[in-house]
Amino acid sequence: MDKILPLSVLVFNCIFWVNSLFALDYAPWFSRVFEFYPSFKYRFQSYHKVEEQKGQTEFSGHDHFCTAGLGLTFWENWNGQIALTGAQTSSHDYFHYNDIAFLLRYQLTDDVVGDWFSSVVGITLVSASEAAHTDIGEFLHGDINSEISLAFGKEYAPFNAWLFRQWALMGFAIADVGSPIVRFEAALETQYCDIWRNALHVRTLWGLGKDILFLGTFDGYGSIHHQSVDIGWKSKLSFPEFSFEGGVFYRVYARNCPKNAIQYLISVELPFSL
Repeated sequence: MDKILPLSVLVFNCIFWVNSLFALDYAPWFSRVFEFYPSFKYRFQSYHKVEEQKGQTEFSGHDHFCTAGLGLTFWENWNGQIALTGAQTSSHDYFHYNDIAFLLRYQLTDDVVGDWFSSVVGITLVSASEAAHTDIGEFLHGDINSEISLAFGKEYAPFNAWLFRQWALMGFAIADVGSPIVRFEAALETQYCDIWRNALHVRTLWGLGKDILFLGTFDGYGSIHHQSVDIGWKSKLSFPEFSFEGGVFYRVYARNCPKNAIQYLISVELPFSL
């Protein structure tokens, strides 16, 4: 993989444009030690209604998010990730810096080496622009956002590579302003010949604020009692020098936020080792 190092570094420095929920990997399994995972991701989000104080209001959004990220298992049981996102949204119709996210994780147990299940504790820090945390299409509560999370899962590997696995995550987030957020995620994944992976995801966010959303005075979700449930599917093809992933998510439940939002994702990874 060393031969693709110059290409990986070039692309990482040329593309810097998804927010942290989609940009970071929270599955409770780590890559090999000292193997780098640059990733380049694009997400498109579209919605036509917002569930607010007056009920369903016609309000269209067509949002673009671009992210460059880097992941590394830098020591046994320790993994770090960084993701830098730019965006152009209906609320802010110019391309702008959106946020930068850092994730540090520690693996408590690992079913790959004989534990009954894998478990990982993580801390996420997100520094967001004012445009990001005042955008109706995003759920960042403040300039500085932090989350502690616990993920756990289990792989089923009758042969050399895993064939099926399942995992779930619980997270609790706070920001420098506003109310906390509770997050849950669950996934079922299958893999064929260590090359083709498919995953079904369920993601939900619950803002613990007391206010009801009113578009006329909206200046961020910090004080809003927002709730959302998204269901999605992702498919990934992996090769020695790169991997390609695509996916789609649809919002099946919304309260005080965009309703029936659909999101399309594509991403490329270019792993290399020193």
